[in-house]
Amino acid sequence: MPRESSMPVPNRIRVILLGLFLTTLAVVSVGIPSVDPASTGTPGPLGFDPDFAALDPQAISAAPSGQRVSTRLETGSAASPKTVQPGLRGSSDAPHSLDTVPLRTAAETLEGAIRQAQAERGFRISPGLVDRLVEQGNIQVIVSQPTPQGHLEDRLVQTRHSPTQYFRYIPFAALEVGPQALLNLIDSADVHGIEEDRTHRPSLATSVALVSGDIAHEEGFDGTNQAVAILDTGIDSNHPAFAGRIIDEACFSRLGHCPNGESVQLGPGAGVPCDFNCAHGTLVAGAALALDSEGPHSGVAPDAGMISIMVFSDYQGQAAAFMSDIISGLEHVYALRDFHNIAAVNLSLGGESFSSEESCDQSNAARKAIIDLLRDENIAAIVASGNDGHSDRISEPACISSAIAVGATTKTDSVSGFSNAASFLALLAPGQQIRTTRIGGGFSLTSGTSIAAPHVAGAWATIREAHPDRSVSEILFALQSSGEPLIDSRNALTFPRLDVAPALKALGYAEDPDTSSDEAESPPDPEETSPPPTANPSPPPQDRCGLIGLEVLFAAWAVRFRRKKQI
Repeated sequence: MPRESSMPVPNRIRVILLGLFLTTLAVVSVGIPSVDPASTGTPGPLGFDPDFAALDPQAISAAPSGQRVSTRLETGSAASPKTVQPGLRGSSDAPHSLDTVPLRTAAETLEGAIRQAQAERGFRISPGLVDRLVEQGNIQVIVSQPTPQGHLEDRLVQTRHSPTQYFRYIPFAALEVGPQALLNLIDSADVHGIEEDRTHRPSLATSVALVSGDIAHEEGFDGTNQAVAILDTGIDSNHPAFAGRIIDEACFSRLGHCPNGESVQLGPGAGVPCDFNCAHGTLVAGAALALDSEGPHSGVAPDAGMISIMVFSDYQGQAAAFMSDIISGLEHVYALRDFHNIAAVNLSLGGESFSSEESCDQSNAARKAIIDLLRDENIAAIVASGNDGHSDRISEPACISSAIAVGATTKTDSVSGFSNAASFLALLAPGQQIRTTRIGGGFSLTSGTSIAAPHVAGAWATIREAHPDRSVSEILFALQSSGEPLIDSRNALTFPRLDVAPALKALGYAEDPDTSSDEAESPPDPEETSPPPTANPSPPPQDRCGLIGLEVLFAAWAVRFRRKKQI
């Protein structure tokens, strides 16, 4: 008969568990190699790993003057997805990273990855982006992702890239990438598309009476209680025509040309003109908002407030606005929607031209997303159509379907030859030999769709004063249906030229309230309208403590520590 163990069952269980524990401890100890701290570098504060890899010196020296080039190798967590190895793409001799191979070789791998991503998931990418990467060595891009605050860095382990700028309200991010980082983004299933962060130039190439703005002024509508945001090269706040009317200011300059020398600046003084050929913004502001108390040079909305947002950088010796800075400026306008009665945002700038709204929307997904948000808040995006003389194409971002594209007319009320046009042009406005404000005081003559667009922006503020609850679509329909029809001789298309007074009447207010019928809508009582916009400082960025989500970890650590003390 087998001999029974004299050890009680609970004790036997304890012995077995102790044996398992000691065995596991021995295995783990063998699996952990000895690490020489001197060979790995000493971690910095908060676990920061100081190891980094520099960019190719040739790439740094080739960067435009003033452009910040990232010289850090961004590193991810140990749990980051694996880095894609080009050697798995058919070349067993290929090195680990595209950053170490000739750019032409990298381009072939990138083009193949693009074709595969397009076939598998409808991936979108700006045409010619890889070619420009080959020319420059790195490229600035805007990435479409599932959520506004994504984690692109997890996909960029051991690649050359700049810190990522995440936009606040739309699911896009901006950064500069080298070949391997671009490949990793293309191969990421949750990256829907990649746009080049293209640059844009200013669209410059007795108008108030022509658009019947003076009639609106006589009837008491001049933009009071409304504001227009102007994304441009900055506005001369010391000009007498703008005295006390700039109610908010901001600057977004990717290359660090804000007044404070940084890439972002908010508050008073942020929206002044830059110092590299930056007269454009003051000219634009005058056409929309100038108040000439001693002469005939007032804008369409001389009592409206203005929000000056500087979005330009000194890029290769010229004033240029990056798409990412334009988006940041538009997001800032969106953030101010609860602080000011913003009728419109004016963008007198342009980039590439498109022959259809569909192709334009596809190439400008990020800007369309924020313009859509603004339109949902009844803030119209008024954009110059461009000065290339095209009769079948419009510059971006005017070509975006939710923007209001504006072309230019001459003093004799014909379409200007330099003004871009296409079937989807929304409106025309005076834009040739227009007298407007200039830096340092006084007035000067200028031409271009840049000057036509602010006529419409000012008109929008005037109409919104009379009809604060009307939607962007309703005001646009009123302006288009009541505008003066002009035929563009280049394409035989007819476009409506801005005419403010008939639009006011079309929306329910008669030109002469004393003789109008009882059914006509009366002008609003100034005492009943919303309070005028005030010079409130820009709202600070949303507070992000950085600890949210970590409290659970701290609690778990505390429990483990307490148990450890009890053992």
